[in-house]
Formats: sequence, C-alpha cells, structure tokens
Amino acid sequence: KDRPPLTFKATIHIFLLGLVG
Repeated sequence: KDRPPLTFKATIHIFLLGLVG
C-alpha cells in the first residue's frame, strides 16, 4: 500500500546479476 516490498525487486536484481556474472 505505502510502498512495494523490496524482496521481489532484490531477488530479481540478484538473479540478473548472477546471470550476467
């Protein structure tokens, strides 16, 4: 409601970083 949880965003970021590197 106030702001979306950064858990999903963080997971995606880590996943992308892992795939790239």
